[in-house]
Amino acid sequence: MDIRILVLSIAVVITGASFLFAEGWDDEVLRGDANNDGSVTTADYVDIHAYLYLGGDAPSCMDQADSDDSGEVDNRDIIYILQYTLNNGPPPPAPFPNCGTDPTADTLSCVESQCN
Repeated sequence: MDIRILVLSIAVVITGASFLFAEGWDDEVLRGDANNDGSVTTADYVDIHAYLYLGGDAPSCMDQADSDDSGEVDNRDIIYILQYTLNNGPPPPAPFPNCGTDPTADTLSCVESQCN
């Protein structure tokens, strides 16, 4: 089997499973709360950094870790949290500062949220 077909097949299966799981998520989340402790602090930056760059565990609620609501968890989320917590930057988009349902459709999963 051609390796490109194998990689594409795996990507489709993973993406499809993630999409189906995320579509069913209607529970509440708190944007920016990557470590699921009920607040947005520099500790959330540490958890996202560890996940992305140090092989740490994935946040239990990727939708919460998406602090800029871009639909993916990446370096921009780290920067967003640091700007908010240390430089009086803009707060995370809704749902914030209280728990609520995410108004933005994306493919991020949420296995567990302290909001529920």
